[in-house]
Parts: sequence; C-alpha cells; structure tokens
Amino acid sequence: MANYLDTISNKLSYIGNFKNGEIQIVEDKFEQDGFGIVYEDKFIKVVRDPVLFPNNIEGGYVRILNQSEDKDTGGCVIVPIFNDHIVFIRLFRHATRTWEIELPRGFQESGISEKENMQKEVQEELGVSVDSFKRVGIINPNTGLLASSVSVYIVELEKMPVLEASLDDVEVQSRVIVPTKELDEFIMGTPINCSISLSAIYLARIQHFL
Repeated sequence: MANYLDTISNKLSYIGNFKNGEIQIVEDKFEQDGFGIVYEDKFIKVVRDPVLFPNNIEGGYVRILNQSEDKDTGGCVIVPIFNDHIVFIRLFRHATRTWEIELPRGFQESGISEKENMQKEVQEELGVSVDSFKRVGIINPNTGLLASSVSVYIVELEKMPVLEASLDDVEVQSRVIVPTKELDEFIMGTPINCSISLSAIYLARIQHFL
C-alpha cells in the first residue's frame, strides 16, 4: 500500500531495523487509523509513523517534515557579517510567545535552489544583498521531533543593513548589529536562546569565521 514515505527523500523514508537498535517504521500498519499524515499546510506536515521499537514493542511516533523534502535540507540559517560586525534580527516568535534575537533563517522553499533560498532570506530579512558566502555545515535543530536539517551559511554582506525593518515585514521588527569581538558578552547578556542561532555561531567560530 502506498503511503507518504513514497513522496519524501530517501534519507527521511529510511525504514530502519529494530534488531539493530533502531526505531523501525512498519509500513503495513499505515492502513490503520491514526497513522500517516495527521496535519499539513504549505510549510510542514505532521506525521505519525507506526513503529517497532528496539524492545520489539509496537507504537506510534510523531515527526514534523518540511514540505519541500525533495531538497537536501529543510531551510537555512545565515551568519551575516559586514566589517567585523554580525547582524541579528529581533522578532516576536509565536511558538514561544516571546521576543527573540536570532540570526536570519527560513524554510527551504520549493522551486528554488538552496543558494537562491539563502539569498532570498538575506534580502527579505536584512534588506541587503549577498556579497560572498560559504556553506559550512548543517544543524539538526530538534532530533526528537523535526525531520529536517538546516544548512548554515557564512555570508559577507554588500553593505550594512539599516536597523529598522521595513513596514512591509510582518515578522522582523528590527536588526541588531554587534561587533564580533563583543559577541560572547552580547550572547550572555541578551541572552540569545535560539538553538539554531547558537549552533550556527559555534560552527562559524570553530571554522575561524568569527
């Protein structure tokens, strides 16, 4: 019987083997109620897989997939740099119901490449163009729930963004510009709680971009 596994990448449709200590997806159980796609919109789909745990007990396990899983990643996070300064954005996050300071990031959109998606996010969230860039790795933001990975880009900006965001921007409220030499103090004092942003900064640092 066909199921949603046929529509996603090989990486995410991997069945697994409970005998090897893995959580195995049991395909012939998808016909039972409560399994398969339980919610979806234009951004994500929430699926409940029928699984067999390593202790040979059957159950269900939920995961969230990006809708564009034909891509290698589910989005990107950008470490934007201009003249030894790093640029953050300040925005209100619905999920946490709090104001957050984060690096620019976004879902991978269908129909464009990962590079084009990154350039689009920089233009939309910072209002400037990319001068040069380097992809330095990937992050799995929440391995217990989210199926997608996020690509990390170090980006040199063509110019410094203005602090205030455009009135047309429904998410970004403003930008925060921090000298790279003051980055540690800023992270601790603000504080920055976004795991994707913190991980991206770490990757940039160990590869000597910061």
